[in-house]
Amino acid sequence: MAGPTSTDEEHLLNAAAALRPRMGRRVFGSLAVTAIVPALLAMLLAFRSVSGQLEDGAYDRLHVEAQNYSLSVYARLELAQQLLERAAATGAVDGGLDRYFDRIEPSGSSVPKLLLERNVASVDPASAASTVWLGLATERGSVRGAVSSSFLFGAPDLFPHGLSFCISTNAGGTVFCPAELDANAREAWQFAARQNSSGRFSWQADDGEHLAAYFTIPLFDKFDTEGIRIAAVQQKAAAMAPADGFKQATLPAIAIVVLTTLWFGYRLVRGRLAVLGLLTESASRMSRGDLATPVEVESDDEFGTIGRAFEHARVALASQFSTLNALSELDRAILKDADIDTIYRACLRYMAEIFSCTSAYVVVLHHGTKAPPFRVTLTGERNTQRTELPHSPSFERLDQTGVSILDDQAATAIIGEKAAADRPAGAYAAARVASPEGMETAVVLGFADADAATAIRRRILSDFLDRLAVAQHSFERSKRLYRQAHYDELTGLPNRQLFLDRLERLVALAEHGSQQAALLFIDLDDFKSVNDSRGHPVGDILLRLSAQRIRQRITRRDTAARLGGDEFGVVLADVDSASDVQDIANEFVAALSAPFEIDGIEHFLGASVGIAISPTDGTDADTLLRKADTAMYKAKSDGKGRPAFYEEKLNAEINEHVRINTDLRRAIENGEFELYYQPKLCLESGRIHSAEALIRWHHPARGFIPPDRFIGVAERSHLIVDIGEWVAGEAVRQLAKWQADARLERVAINVSYRQLHDSNLEDLLHRQVSVHGLNPASLELEFTESIAASGVDRATEVFGRLRSRGFRVAIDDFGTGYSSFGYLTDMTFDVIKIDRMFLEDFPHNPQKHAVVAGIVQMAKSLGKETVAEGVEQREQSEALRDLGCDTVQGYLVGAPMCARDFEVYVDEFARAAPRRKTG
Repeated sequence: MAGPTSTDEEHLLNAAAALRPRMGRRVFGSLAVTAIVPALLAMLLAFRSVSGQLEDGAYDRLHVEAQNYSLSVYARLELAQQLLERAAATGAVDGGLDRYFDRIEPSGSSVPKLLLERNVASVDPASAASTVWLGLATERGSVRGAVSSSFLFGAPDLFPHGLSFCISTNAGGTVFCPAELDANAREAWQFAARQNSSGRFSWQADDGEHLAAYFTIPLFDKFDTEGIRIAAVQQKAAAMAPADGFKQATLPAIAIVVLTTLWFGYRLVRGRLAVLGLLTESASRMSRGDLATPVEVESDDEFGTIGRAFEHARVALASQFSTLNALSELDRAILKDADIDTIYRACLRYMAEIFSCTSAYVVVLHHGTKAPPFRVTLTGERNTQRTELPHSPSFERLDQTGVSILDDQAATAIIGEKAAADRPAGAYAAARVASPEGMETAVVLGFADADAATAIRRRILSDFLDRLAVAQHSFERSKRLYRQAHYDELTGLPNRQLFLDRLERLVALAEHGSQQAALLFIDLDDFKSVNDSRGHPVGDILLRLSAQRIRQRITRRDTAARLGGDEFGVVLADVDSASDVQDIANEFVAALSAPFEIDGIEHFLGASVGIAISPTDGTDADTLLRKADTAMYKAKSDGKGRPAFYEEKLNAEINEHVRINTDLRRAIENGEFELYYQPKLCLESGRIHSAEALIRWHHPARGFIPPDRFIGVAERSHLIVDIGEWVAGEAVRQLAKWQADARLERVAINVSYRQLHDSNLEDLLHRQVSVHGLNPASLELEFTESIAASGVDRATEVFGRLRSRGFRVAIDDFGTGYSSFGYLTDMTFDVIKIDRMFLEDFPHNPQKHAVVAGIVQMAKSLGKETVAEGVEQREQSEALRDLGCDTVQGYLVGAPMCARDFEVYVDEFARAAPRRKTG
């Protein structure tokens, strides 16, 4: 006896019974055809659509990988350049760089063609294993280094799984390619590259179809060479692996649809056709790239499952494509060196779209600078707003590496109260952006509740944070390198390089337009004396204050720069006339002549200004700078503290100075100098008791060169110190001989400004007199009044040390150029020499008679001796003796003469009048 059948068995029997009649079979067949065929077509369309999207996604991923790899190659190339520069600067080019260079070698007498006197990366396309050379021109010569391929391109074993990278030049030569590219691949790549600098291509090989995306790195701006193309390559089978999974999921779904159709029969046909229509429409939209419209299939059967699978795939693909597109756009902006604020705004818009947050902020702090912190806020309708923050935000609640979930109070400490009030949120997800460049950045995203904040896709957020870090680093590095290369660190003014660039542009505009451009070469007067006496810190302050005064007196179209040392340059645009330029130059002179107060002490400098005008004086920057420099030296030789225009005859003077300076360096060694001696007469005894030693130069080719033609050159070139040492030694040697013969008591020598600041002056003089056994009092050191008065503190110190060792100190040219004698009470000396200008028309000129009498009486009241220079007439000598002057010097007594003639003259003078008194 058979038992009862199960429910499944009954269903099968009923289904079989329903198929027995012809009508049933027709209906069933019709139902099967009308239900199954559309379902199969829908699945086929969906599969093709998804496959197409996945293939596009594979290309996009390859493009991102190519971009990321290009950034890595570019960064390593920059690092190799920096290492080569450092090695060349230190001279250590032979070791320590094996990891980065296969070899480093001199490049010969000339830099390779592509160097263009800059650091260059050149790619040799001769073989599949090309060598990347990095060239560098230095003061020591030119070197080049073969960059290590493993360092620059990385080991293929470390490439992402299933990926390979190939690099070629724009001309098609292979630089690096672990994968073998056959002729089809190279032809496809070259064809695509001719269309665009970045894109995709594919080819068929023996092992199947391959996909590739390439990206071009521009190298001309940085390395003066063509760009290189980087392609990321992957087998299509590996790239389309997700499609196989989708295919495997599709076959069971089709089976379910078929079984369901057979099971429910014609009763479900009408309802299922509606669902099938929705699926078809969704598949069509997805095939057209519409991933924004949701797939709405409300059914609790297999069609509903398929619809939900479609919706899940749509959401996942939409999110993935949105993220990849956003990251690609950011990468493209970073590679184009977009402004950092642009990167911030783009990041906020993309993150708000991808994470569906209610608010988004970027908060930036600058450490070690005066730049205020600021916040970039995403406002309504995808707009952004940049706001400076009055107080520094606190990042203490943020995790150093991960994402922090914050409440409203903690978030307010970062983004500020007003921002939190404008766009409130239930919870916030916040993270720091790593930056080693003195910037500290936080990204804060607001969500409706804590669950939404916690569910944020942290890996995707990390991708955005990485882009921000790269952008900030690139921005800060570019800004720092630009400032280091173009601005003076001490004054903040443009440096010589940037100044010449701007000058060149203005000169070009002036040459092709109706306006003129003027170059002012400004040199600070007496800066070295203040710098030496007060120290370099005070000198640096004076340079900064001088730069500030110069900057305050230029317009926005003008350019001021520090050219080096105490030299500044100013380019005036749109100059109407030379008189206008003179007025502006006088303003600079007046501004720099005003006292500088530092720590309660006033310092006085002044300025000499050389002027060259374009196009009259030149049509290029180097010519104008040289001529303005020449004019500046003319201003200094005319008395300093004034402007001077360039004149063509100045070139001859400058050339003469250069020639004299060159010959001076050989004059001491060749014995071309000789001392002449001018006698001094004691008015009381009538004896020649002393003389002034005066240097003379007998040039072997040019003959006699007077002191006024070479002393100034020697002062500027510091050769005066060596010349002064020779003068002291020769004068002391000659004096020792004359003292032994009882001919002379003292000799006076002149001491220059440079020697006053020579720390070895006292030791040098003491050593000279000691060698010859002389009393230091027999050597009289003459300092001009301008030297003594321009550096009172230094002069007082040096005079005191000299007199403590027994030397006599005289103030020469007394009364010239200074109206105040107050400095005389601050320093110790022995002799005042009355300048020859007061002896003209003396004693017939009452004013000059009164001045000379005043100087003599003042000297006596101070206990000083007086010497009158330039005495040529007997009545001058008699009047000076009546006033109480001690000694006279001039042609009345005797002209300067060589040592041999001086001996004869003194002996004859003594025989003629043993106790002679002038008059």
